Amino acid sequence: MKYFILHNKEMPWGDYGNILFHGLSSRDDATGQRIIERTAPSMPRIWLDNSWLFVVDDMKKMLEQSGLKGLSFQLAIKKRIVLLDWMKWDLSAPDPQVYPSQCEPENYILGRKHNQKLSDEIGEIWSVIPSDQGLELEFKHPKPSALIAQSLGDADFLVPANNQFDKFYVSEKAKDWFSQNGIDDVYVKSKPVPIKEATTEEIKAIHAEIIEGQQG
Repeated sequence: MKYFILHNKEMPWGDYGNILFHGLSSRDDATGQRIIERTAPSMPRIWLDNSWLFVVDDMKKMLEQSGLKGLSFQLAIKKRIVLLDWMKWDLSAPDPQVYPSQCEPENYILGRKHNQKLSDEIGEIWSVIPSDQGLELEFKHPKPSALIAQSLGDADFLVPANNQFDKFYVSEKAKDWFSQNGIDDVYVKSKPVPIKEATTEEIKAIHAEIIEGQQG
């Protein structure tokens, strides 16, 4: 099975465009739920923030009916939903129509008040919980990391247990599903990630690093 790294749609305006697209997210330590702070009603139906993947209601239903393996869903907490309809701006312009206060990208969100009516109108936001099958074999730059062949199952959505660089992997089947359904909020590059056989010693060392990280 081939795997690809999933990316957000490319946005104009650097960090300004990126924060408008994917917003801010964090994790509730008590429940494990993802916490969302973002703009609306301008928002994608599916987006990544680091290695966390989020979807709105209709995209969740599509994925549930897709037959793709290795995903479940957890309701996200909408902590701050702010009114900013940036999709109506000229996305081909060299600069955003409105800059945030103090020119800090996060202030598109943190500089505005939560709008509960708008939050209710956009419906629920869900975090996609991928399979934790798979391990990464890291190489030094410029070589890319590789997935370890012995650790892979049949999941179409994958975040390895030792994921080092916030990568979210999807299978070729998932890649084709996105394309066939006209979903362009996220995309994959054409080249699949390397898959390598690892030695027993390498796998033992990775598991030891995972345990050490969990204990730390």
